[in-house]
Amino acid sequence: MSFNQYTPIMNLDSSKIKWKIRARAQALWKGVTRESKEFRGINIIFVDDTNARIHAFITAKLCQLFENELIEGQIYNIANFHVRNYTGDEFNRCLRSEKHIYFADFTKLEKDTSSGLKIQDFSFDLFDLLATEKMENDKRFLCDVIGVIDSELDMVEYMNDTNEEKIQLKFSITDGSCSRNVTFFDGFAQHVAKKLKDNCEKPVIVIIASAKVNKYAGELYLSNYPSTRFYINCNHYSVKQIRDKALNPTFFKSKGKELEETEVSPKLTTMTIAEIKQMKESYIGQKIVCQVTFKKFEGDLQWYHSICLRCKIDLKLVDGRFQCPKATCGRTFPYPDKMYRICTLCSDSTGAIAVIFKDLEVRKITGKTVFEVTLDEAQKVEIGDMPPVIQALLGKEFTVTLKLNEDNVNSGSNVFEACDVTLGFVNLASNEVHYNSNTTSSSESTKTSSASFETESEENFSETEIEDVETGPTPQTPPTKQSTTKSRARKSPQLNREVDDENVPLSKMKFIKKEKINERIHAFVPGPVAEKIEDDIKVGKIYIISNFTVKDYKPEEKFRCVQIDKQIIFTSYTKLKQIHDNDTMIQENVFDFFDLSDLKQIANKNVYLTDVIGVMVKDSPLRRFKNCNGDEQCQLKFEITDGRCHFLKQNPNPQNNI
Repeated sequence: MSFNQYTPIMNLDSSKIKWKIRARAQALWKGVTRESKEFRGINIIFVDDTNARIHAFITAKLCQLFENELIEGQIYNIANFHVRNYTGDEFNRCLRSEKHIYFADFTKLEKDTSSGLKIQDFSFDLFDLLATEKMENDKRFLCDVIGVIDSELDMVEYMNDTNEEKIQLKFSITDGSCSRNVTFFDGFAQHVAKKLKDNCEKPVIVIIASAKVNKYAGELYLSNYPSTRFYINCNHYSVKQIRDKALNPTFFKSKGKELEETEVSPKLTTMTIAEIKQMKESYIGQKIVCQVTFKKFEGDLQWYHSICLRCKIDLKLVDGRFQCPKATCGRTFPYPDKMYRICTLCSDSTGAIAVIFKDLEVRKITGKTVFEVTLDEAQKVEIGDMPPVIQALLGKEFTVTLKLNEDNVNSGSNVFEACDVTLGFVNLASNEVHYNSNTTSSSESTKTSSASFETESEENFSETEIEDVETGPTPQTPPTKQSTTKSRARKSPQLNREVDDENVPLSKMKFIKKEKINERIHAFVPGPVAEKIEDDIKVGKIYIISNFTVKDYKPEEKFRCVQIDKQIIFTSYTKLKQIHDNDTMIQENVFDFFDLSDLKQIANKNVYLTDVIGVMVKDSPLRRFKNCNGDEQCQLKFEITDGRCHFLKQNPNPQNNI
């Protein structure tokens, strides 16, 4: 009889099924498809007394045979199972092993009650945080990392594009080599946040097992996957090592800064296009800055492309569906992700080059994603056409950072790739941005010989004293844009007389221009949410409101109380915090008054309700009557005037006034 009746995990192979192992179930989770939410089976990570680990899978059909026996952390004797090799096409594998276990209907699973060799509670395959940068391109494996939390916890509650409530927990960790951002989602985020609120030994050292490495907006971060586990100050030798290292004052570094980067990054210098074309081989891979003007877009090229976010390559259209051409991926997308890619002809006084701008750079100067542009009805973008928001960049000046490649230097290629862009000409020495008349969006229609600007400290108003005003346009005035009949709110400058003399000329008065204050918006609170907050919100009080959804009005929605195209929708995550009136300058009442003479045109549209002001000149007594449904109603009629015309005012239910 053999002394050891169990086979070490590292010795398993696919040659037979009569294997028997003794192992601890370190992690246990259910597999569910992302799109259909179909239950696929149970996943287990087993670790034996040699600290070797292996992934095991139980299909959904067999789960009822084993799920009642499985407990995370329990030691089991497992016999008679399949051992299979990975094909190489699998993604997000939790272990870097070439084989895994498949349970069958003849597999035996029993709790171990013997006093065998000790099996550690945890077994990890830890990587330095600095090594995770290379893992981002390899989607086959998840990774185990360890680090000290070096930032505050940031819990964010929001609504996604499909109006689903989502939660994010953000923080960063460091292991002394570098710092990495961590973002956990939904239930896992809540679980981790609750654990971290407990009194933990400082510094808080965490191990993230089976973490997923992602990159968003050019920055690397770690996130959770169904197999991810989070351990706080656990009993593991690596935790003690990190705690000893953390005693060194140089251990904690700024976010994203590696210890090796002790030298200051070289400052970029500004070059002309002529100088860029003469760069030598030593500049391959280097970044240089140029100041150029956008002259033309290559209209034959599509301004966006469909991409596989996992493989970072363009998708191909196959049988009406977008498919990733990479052999190890092959995913299909009915509606793929889209990213910017535009080619522009840029020039300065010394020459011209073609510059390719990718998604991050275009989003930086437009402020919109591809989806926001294509779904913007005001843009009326057709497939293949350059949208107006991008067309508006023509003729403007930009400071562009280019990255030189071998073709630019050795082959004389005039097509460059941008890695950063800023509107206007940036002075790298002072970091100041200068604009010319083509770059700024506003235009002057009046000429001032002298102007002085002051700031009201108490009221936070920008005040301008204007003298010798010439009302006629100057020859440099840009042409007026095409007029429109769209209704606009009327805004009148407020006059502030410094003396009581009414004969002071207009040019000596001060125009006080308020900084976009007194803006109004309509908010809607759904019934279930209203029950929770109706006692907390009162008319006339001032609140700080966070975590809500902003939606555009639908064209068929009529009788809007505020003349704005969007509204606020409260969610269960919306928070209200009342503040004192003395802390703000918000007026008690704000209106958008219309002249009574304009009401005839407004009445034909029935889109907005209207604010009016006037003097009551004629009234009639309250009239009570029954409507067609037999319900009693009240009606009050009177006339008001604003000095220009009279208007009949009718209120069918005056008792409802506040």
